[in-house]
Amino acid sequence: MVGIGFTILGTIVFGMSYVVGEELLTKSKMHPFTLQTMVSTWALLFIVIYTVIHTLPNFDMLVINEVKKNNGDVTLILLAYIALMLSAFLHTYSYYALLQYVGYVSAFPLQIFKITDPDTRSMIDRLAREFCNRYEQ
Repeated sequence: MVGIGFTILGTIVFGMSYVVGEELLTKSKMHPFTLQTMVSTWALLFIVIYTVIHTLPNFDMLVINEVKKNNGDVTLILLAYIALMLSAFLHTYSYYALLQYVGYVSAFPLQIFKITDPDTRSMIDRLAREFCNRYEQ
């Protein structure tokens, strides 16, 4: 039951972030780079807070003991973290480029469907914009 509640809450917050993002891009004419920087900064802040409060005080128990118990290779783990950081950077940069071209709300269906066909992407973009325009009137 708690999991269902967290899922619903997460969905609501996720949806609200797209609505607020589109509002900032269209009404206040915020630049997509500024919006993406704000979103990334808040995400980084939450990750740093979690790391400082939970992970670092329990580092031996959470990381070192688990690596030793499973005969892990520290070098391989560090390389995996570097690859993860590079992947996160590329994801953020490509999302910024997407926001520049289609807007915040239009990017949402593209993320869901992972569409690569330009004609289909253009059609969904037009449908999403038409939907939003009808609600603005």
